Amino acid sequence: GSAPVSGTHYLFVTNQDIRFRGEIPEFPVSWDISGRDVYTDIEASDVFRRLGQGEAPLQSTLFRGITAQTGSDVPTAYWPLEEGKSAAYAPAVRGGTNMTHPGTSPFTPPSSSIPNWGSNEDFDCSAALPVLSDAYIQADVTPYTDTGASQVRFLLSVPDSGLTDGTVLMHIEMTGTIHRWDLTYGITDGVEALGLYRYDAPVFPGTFNSSDNILFPLKGQPCRVSLDWQQSGANIIWTLSVTHARPGAGALFVRKTLPSRTSGIVSHFELNPHSAQIGVAIGHITVENTITSFFAEDDALIAQAGEVATGPAGRIHRLCRENHVPIIS
Repeated sequence: GSAPVSGTHYLFVTNQDIRFRGEIPEFPVSWDISGRDVYTDIEASDVFRRLGQGEAPLQSTLFRGITAQTGSDVPTAYWPLEEGKSAAYAPAVRGGTNMTHPGTSPFTPPSSSIPNWGSNEDFDCSAALPVLSDAYIQADVTPYTDTGASQVRFLLSVPDSGLTDGTVLMHIEMTGTIHRWDLTYGITDGVEALGLYRYDAPVFPGTFNSSDNILFPLKGQPCRVSLDWQQSGANIIWTLSVTHARPGAGALFVRKTLPSRTSGIVSHFELNPHSAQIGVAIGHITVENTITSFFAEDDALIAQAGEVATGPAGRIHRLCRENHVPIIS
């Protein structure tokens, strides 16, 4: 006779077409009202659930663009001003004191207003920014190496209604023989403009001299403003530029020479120093000791609109650069 033969046989599917592979993190138990029908509702997640655990909220594109700079392009001071609505002050990411609201401007009677933090969303590249209203805020800049060049840049959004002629947007104090530069909003023959008031040291009293008003379209056109100074022998070459925060926008600028003056470094600045009633939003203020292109962080300024996925200028390379991850090809 012959002995019986037994065995175990497995069936394998070798031509799989997997639509989803996931992980079930928990099996919560439920039952019906009788308690006899016990079951579990499960939910499977892909690998991104694990990768995303514990992540901090994603920062704005301009914040990431500015903080990803390396070498001489790293700002000496930076205030994003992306604070929440209940903020009491705006800390510096680097190179300066907290931007505070002292309540009283030295140029006006006491003011009790504070900025409307986190109330302006005109820029796709930024989290909500403060609207100054009649608030006056200020900060000191940590002393940095004087290379003969300095630059201040910031986002600016002027309301559709415009501002009063002669409104002072910002005081910028420096250590050179021109002690203070005031950036102003003006109206020339019905057209809006930016201007610069300049004061020789010491400020009180100080010799006043003014640049021409420079025609820039600002109302309802969110932009990035840049003001830079280059010491050239005994003279200052200064440049004021505006780059609008929209795809394809060019830069508008004016460059002039101020003879027999020195600039030094930026030491202090004040926003809305006269506590004027303005609906201006300002943010992402940087101070640099190198002069960079009008178009630096230009893609970040337009929130990476039109960005491709791959290639040296693509999304993968940018994300690796922002997170200091090397690319090995």
